[in-house]
Amino acid sequence: MVMKVYSPEFKADAVALYLSDPSHTFEGIGKDLGISQETLRKATKFFAAEMNW
Repeated sequence: MVMKVYSPEFKADAVALYLSDPSHTFEGIGKDLGISQETLRKATKFFAAEMNW
């Protein structure tokens, strides 16, 4: 299995999309963008830590 690498900009945009609407889910946004829900969850956790949320 090949690990995909996503740019920080892509991850930031994915997180912003996820956070833009409370009804969004990791699974739904992940499917829309073609990434795993775990990738999106980890990116959200990372950016939350970076922003001191």
